[in-house]
Amino acid sequence: LCLTSPGEKIMDINFGVGLYNFLFENDTIDLQEDIKTRINEQVSRYMPFVEIVSVDILSGMANSMNVSITYFIPSLNIDEALEISVSNI
Repeated sequence: LCLTSPGEKIMDINFGVGLYNFLFENDTIDLQEDIKTRINEQVSRYMPFVEIVSVDILSGMANSMNVSITYFIPSLNIDEALEISVSNI
């Protein structure tokens, strides 16, 4: 869901966060909030059984970012963190 770009999935042009699309943007608080909002909206829409606890974004070297998503799945009593590294390499 996070690595899929909107328009990439056939029959659902709204599916996907598109983290790669944010790589070349200036790293600002507003951009990080936009990414967090996009992740929360997409999970709410396509994975309603998952509750997002937190989303942390850490910019690394130029044109890279690390996203940490802590989530909870109540029906399975699972509390985990997902680490995603995105770069243009």
